[in-house]
Amino acid sequence: MTNIHLVAVTYNSNEALNKYLDSIESAAAVCPDLNLQVSIADNGSNESFVQTKQYSFSLRCHKFDNPGYFGGALKIINKSESTAFDYTIISNVDVCLDHDFFVNLAKIKTDPSVGWIAPQIYSHEENRDRNPKIMARPSKKRLSLLKIMYEFPILHLLYNKTLYRRKKLQRHNRGTIYAGHGSFIILTKSFFKCYNNIEYPVFLFGEEIFLAELCMARKLSVMYAPEIKVFDSEHISTGTMKSSFYYKCNREALTFLLKKFYE
Repeated sequence: MTNIHLVAVTYNSNEALNKYLDSIESAAAVCPDLNLQVSIADNGSNESFVQTKQYSFSLRCHKFDNPGYFGGALKIINKSESTAFDYTIISNVDVCLDHDFFVNLAKIKTDPSVGWIAPQIYSHEENRDRNPKIMARPSKKRLSLLKIMYEFPILHLLYNKTLYRRKKLQRHNRGTIYAGHGSFIILTKSFFKCYNNIEYPVFLFGEEIFLAELCMARKLSVMYAPEIKVFDSEHISTGTMKSSFYYKCNREALTFLLKKFYE
């Protein structure tokens, strides 16, 4: 029996959430011996989620006053017995699971030293896998330069039109990386044996580096596993965010990460 807790965070994305739940149901239907619990963190959206279908898995919805993406997930996870699950998944709702997602996840025999599994997150818009997000630990200088980039939006625009586009050409085999993409995070039981309560005082962004540093501190590895696949529906929640707020949140995240892990 594979025990999984999937925590989906939504904000004004009920249409995407329902599509996501349908993909979860389809993937769960073909995986024998699966015990699946799905929790929804409804982050204070204008239209609260209303369950319109019956699913084979346990489904619970929690209403919050928008503590942010990672913050909403942690409000649920910190009150859960996460070591009772083989995997705890944190995700946006702008993704859909591959039909064999749970089957392939159940097949993985992870070493106890693995704290985080990063799946393939395929983006149709960018025609690439968003993972691996970060291959090696970024230097303090690199993060400081990123912070400067978010202080001057023109630099971020140039980055998106040049260096970021080169990521389409990258191909990676299964193996150890520094950090996966934050839109879909699979944390193992080993991670929660080390951390039974997680506090991240940042509204948005930076959770990838935060989790990678927690793993590194306890000698847990991050494993990229492209055979486990999800499909990205392209930034439904953050795509309508005002650019000034987007840059502000990124600066705040980098300020926190630099102070906590690099000083």
